[in-house]
Amino acid sequence: RDGNDEDSVSSTSGGGDSARFDGVTNVTDESSPDPWAAKVGWWEAEVDERDVCFGLLTDALRARDSEQIRRDGANVARASLGIPGDYDRLYNDVVTIKRNATKAANEEAREASHEYQRKLNERAEQAEAETRAKFQKKCDEEVRREVSEAVSKERKEGREAQSRIRRELEEKHEREMTSLRREHEETLAQHCRAESEQVAERLKPVFDVGEEVYAAWWPAWDSKRDTNPSWYLGHVVSWKEQRGKGDYGSLRLYTVKFEDDGSTLKRIPEHFVSSRRDYELHIEKDDDPTSDTWTGVRNVLDKNSEDDWARFVGYYVATVDGGAGEERYGRLHDALQAHDRAVVRRRGENTKRNELNLPGEWMWLLEDVDEEDTSSNKSARSGQNDGGRTYTRAEVDEELDVLRKELSRQQNKRQREQEKDEQDFKRVKAQHIRELSKAVENALIDAKIESDKNRAVAVRDALRKQRQELAGAHSRDKAGALEQLGDELHRIHEDELERQRSDLEAYFDLEREKALHWARVESDRMIQDRVEEELDRARTRLDEERVRVRVESELERLRPSIERQVEANTLGYVEEMVAAEVERQRLALEKDVELKVEARVRARLERLGALEDDAVVNPPPSKRARIDAHPATTVSEVETREAANDLFRLRRGSGGGYVSPTSPSSVGSTRDIDLGDLHLVAVPSLAAEQQRVVDRRDGNIAPAGPASEGKENSLPSGGPSSSLPLDLARKIACMITGKSAAPSAAHSDDKSSAPSVAHSESSPERMRMRDDAAEVLLGMAQQQGVAC
Repeated sequence: RDGNDEDSVSSTSGGGDSARFDGVTNVTDESSPDPWAAKVGWWEAEVDERDVCFGLLTDALRARDSEQIRRDGANVARASLGIPGDYDRLYNDVVTIKRNATKAANEEAREASHEYQRKLNERAEQAEAETRAKFQKKCDEEVRREVSEAVSKERKEGREAQSRIRRELEEKHEREMTSLRREHEETLAQHCRAESEQVAERLKPVFDVGEEVYAAWWPAWDSKRDTNPSWYLGHVVSWKEQRGKGDYGSLRLYTVKFEDDGSTLKRIPEHFVSSRRDYELHIEKDDDPTSDTWTGVRNVLDKNSEDDWARFVGYYVATVDGGAGEERYGRLHDALQAHDRAVVRRRGENTKRNELNLPGEWMWLLEDVDEEDTSSNKSARSGQNDGGRTYTRAEVDEELDVLRKELSRQQNKRQREQEKDEQDFKRVKAQHIRELSKAVENALIDAKIESDKNRAVAVRDALRKQRQELAGAHSRDKAGALEQLGDELHRIHEDELERQRSDLEAYFDLEREKALHWARVESDRMIQDRVEEELDRARTRLDEERVRVRVESELERLRPSIERQVEANTLGYVEEMVAAEVERQRLALEKDVELKVEARVRARLERLGALEDDAVVNPPPSKRARIDAHPATTVSEVETREAANDLFRLRRGSGGGYVSPTSPSSVGSTRDIDLGDLHLVAVPSLAAEQQRVVDRRDGNIAPAGPASEGKENSLPSGGPSSSLPLDLARKIACMITGKSAAPSAAHSDDKSSAPSVAHSESSPERMRMRDDAAEVLLGMAQQQGVAC
C-alpha cells in the first residue's frame, strides 16, 4: 500500500466491527465517489508479514486464521481465531495428537531403555569374554601340565592295558567265534531247511507244451481207468493245474497227443507222465540182466505224502564228492549226470567206464583211458609172457614218458591241492590278523575314549566352577546395572506419568465441558419431549371425552329403536326355533299319536256313551253345577273337558290344567288356545301369591265344591323354573292348529246356535284333533318348562 494516500484512505480499526477481530483492519476511502469504498470499505489482514486486502470479512479472517495455524500449529488458542468453527476438527484432534505425542515419547523412552539395556548386555558380554579368555588360558596351562603327567602315566598304564586288552580280546574273540559259529550253523540249518523245502517244490518235473513224453493210455471203455494202462510216446498238448497245492508243488493234469495213431487223451495225472529219456533209461535198465540198480543213484518214495507223484514215482538222490554229499533231482537222467560229473571231477583221467552210469556221454575221456589201459596191459602181459625179453631204448623211453606224464599229473594235482590249502590258510590267517588288529584298534580307541572322557570330565568340572564364578560376578554386575536402569526408568516413567496426567486432565476438562453441554442439550430435548407428550395426552383425553359424550347421547337417542329391533329379532328367532322344533317332532310323533289317539278315542266314545245316558238321568252335583253355569255346554263337552284334564294330570303328574269355555276374564293372565270346541288354557308359572289371585279370578268358571276342591279348578303349586311368554304360547297354539290366536267367536258366551255336525262331541276327527293338540302341546310345554 502506497503511503502517500493516507489522507484519502482512513483506517477504522479503532472502532466499529473491526475492533472485535484481532489482526484484521477495516479500511475506507472517504474521498472515493464509490459509496462502497467510502462507507463499507475493504479488509486488510497480515499474511506472511505483509498486508493483504480482501473484499469480504470472512476471507480476511480465514487468511488470518490459516496464518496463525501455520505458524503455531495446534498450540493456537481457540479464542484467538476469527472463525473457530472452521477448525473444530483440529481442536477435536488435539487429544489424539497429544496421545500420539505421549505414545511417541513412550516409544522413545522404551527405545532408550532398550539401548541402555543393550549397552549393559554388551558390557557384561565383554567382561564375560575377558574373564573366559583368562580362565581359558589358565585352564590350558593346567591342562598341558596335567596332560604331560597323564601321558607318562598313560604310557605305563597303556602297556599294562595292552596286555590285558590282548588277553581280553583273545577271550572275546574266542567267544565271538563260538557264537558266530553257532549262529552260522543255525543259519545254515535254517537255510538248508528252506532250501530243502524249495528243492522239494522244484523236484517234481514240469513238462512244457510240445515236450516228448511217455504217457499212460487207457481204452475208451475204461472210463474210470481202473485197469493197468499202456505206455506210448507222445507230446504234451496242454496242461492244467488243479485246486490246492501238494507237498511237492502244484498238482497238474496233462493232455497228451500220442505219436502212433494221433489220438489225444485228456486229464492224465502227472505220475502217469514221464520224460522220454527217463522212460528209455528205465527200459534199458530193465533189459540189462547184470544189474538192476544205478551206481550212486537211488530212488526215494514218500509214502506219507498226499502227492501221488511222491508216493508212486518219487525223486532221485545222487551221491557226489565221494559219498560226502547228496543231491536230489526230479528226473533220473539229471541224477545220473550229476553223479557222473562228480566222479569225473574227483577221478579225472583215472575215471573208469564201470564207475559211470552214462559212459556214452564221456567217450572223449574214456578213449584215452582205454588206450593207456590197453598199452599197460599189453606190456604187462608181454612182461609176464616174455620174462627174458630185452627192451629197446625206444620202448624204455616210451615207458619212461608214460611214467613221467603220470608223475607230472599227480605232481600237478598235489601242487594244486597244496596251493589250495595254502590259499585257505592264508585267508584264515589274514582274517584272524584283521580281527586281531581290529580288536586292538577298538581297545586302543576305548582306552583313548576313556582317557578323553576323564580329561573332559576334569575340564568340565573346571569350566563349571569358572562358570559359577562368572555367573556370580555377572549377576552382581547385572543387579547393579538393573538397579541403575530401574532408577532411571522409574524417573522417566514418573516424568511421563506426570505429563500424561496433565494431558489427561486437560482432556478430561474438555470432555467434561462437552458432556455438560450435551447433557444440557439432552435435558432440554427431554423436557420438550415430555411437554409435547403431556400436551398430546391431554388432547387425546379431551377428544376421547368428547367422543364418549357424543356416543352416550347417540346411544340414549337410539336405545328405544335398538330395544325394539332386538325384541323383534329375538321373537323372530324364537318363532323360527319353535317352528323348526315342531316340524322335527311332528313327523316323529304323528304316527305314534295317531295310534294312541285312535285307541283312546274308541275307549272314550264307549265311556262317553254310557256316561251320557247316565248323566241325562242323574248327573252328579259337580257336573250339574257346571252345566247350570254354562247352559250352552252339553254334558258331552263337560265330560270331554274332564277327560282332557285327566289326560293332562296323568301326563304332568298333577292337576295343573283345566278345560273351560272361553272367559273374557282370563285375558291377561291366561291364553285360550282354540282347538275346535276344546279350550286348553296355557298358564305361565306363577308365584304363590299370583296363583291365589288367578284362582279367585277364575272362581266363576268352576265354583268350589266339596267334590272338586283342589282338583279341576286348582293350578300347580310350583312349576318349572322357566316360563314361556304368553304371546309366544299363543303363537305356538296358532302354529299347531293353523288358526288365529284370538279367541274363537264360536265359543263366546252369547253363542246361541248349536255346534255343527263336523264338530259334534262324538266326532272321531274332533277327538283325534283334540288329543293330537294335547300331545304336541304337552311335549312343547315339557321342553320349554310351561305349566299347561
